[in-house]
Amino acid sequence: MACLAVGACGKKGDPQPPMPRGPRAVSDLATEQEAVDAVLTFTYPDRLLTGQPLTDLESVEIYRVVNPAPALTAARPAASSAGPRTDEAPA
Repeated sequence: MACLAVGACGKKGDPQPPMPRGPRAVSDLATEQEAVDAVLTFTYPDRLLTGQPLTDLESVEIYRVVNPAPALTAARPAASSAGPRTDEAPA
C-alpha cells in the first residue's frame, strides 16, 4: 500500500528553474566623486523580474568590490555602428 502512495506523489514533467524574485536591475547608474565620497544616482526599480509592479521596496543594497578582478575593470568595447569606419586608412 505504501509503494502505491509513494509512486503517485510529485509533479510530472521536466524540472523548471525557480521563478525569479526581486526587482529588476538598475540600468541608469551614474557615479560622481565629491571630495572623498562617491555619489551614486539611479532610478529606483518599479518592476519585479516577472514584470509585476514593485510596491514594497524598503531598501537598496550597494556593494563595493575592494580588489576587483581585471575582467571587471577592463574597458568595454564600444558599440559598433552600421556606418563605415573613419579610423582606417584608405586602401
